[in-house]
Amino acid sequence: MKKIKLAGVLLLTAVLMAGCGNQNGSSTSGQNEEDSTTTAADNNVSASDNTDSSEDTANKTQAQDEDETSDESEQISENDSKDVDNEEDDTDEEGQREVSIYYIDEESGEPTSENIMITDENDIWAALQEKGVLTDDCELLGFDVNEEEKTVSINFNSALGDRIRSFGTTGETEIIGCLVNTYLDAYNCDGAKLLEEGKSFETSSGANFDGFTGRIEF
Repeated sequence: MKKIKLAGVLLLTAVLMAGCGNQNGSSTSGQNEEDSTTTAADNNVSASDNTDSSEDTANKTQAQDEDETSDESEQISENDSKDVDNEEDDTDEEGQREVSIYYIDEESGEPTSENIMITDENDIWAALQEKGVLTDDCELLGFDVNEEEKTVSINFNSALGDRIRSFGTTGETEIIGCLVNTYLDAYNCDGAKLLEEGKSFETSSGANFDGFTGRIEF
């Protein structure tokens, strides 16, 4: 009977020990599973953080590239605008040329000349007015250049005709000489035809400019 009780105690002890062992194993396994789950979650968070960081870096790089592209476009546009402005300035300068304006010096009373920049025949006319050869009421009605025959035709109003006729022979020669010589030199021509209101010009001394006249010496 004692042997039976002793065997029962031993059996119970073995069962209890086995149960404790299983419990410890389960606890350890559960702990391992939890650790594994936590580690995986941490890895996922880290991967997510890395992904977000990569996306932020990519976005920043793209933004910087867009800014640089925008700056380059603005610079190119500004340079193009400057180039256009420079081309316009060059065109204006190319349209001008230097000519000699003949007039009578007020102090010495002698014929003289001055080089100026002009773009067309009207600039020459205005310069002759500034130098006192022509008055403000003198108008240029028409101007024509024949490059083949190397001649110019100058059509002016009666105000200039009356001004020339108001002088004596010397005064007539000076005004006509300054007018003719200036335009002949400016357009590299040999002959000039003078017209008053579209008709042949005639001075008070009876000189009739119904044809072409060359340079006038005075």
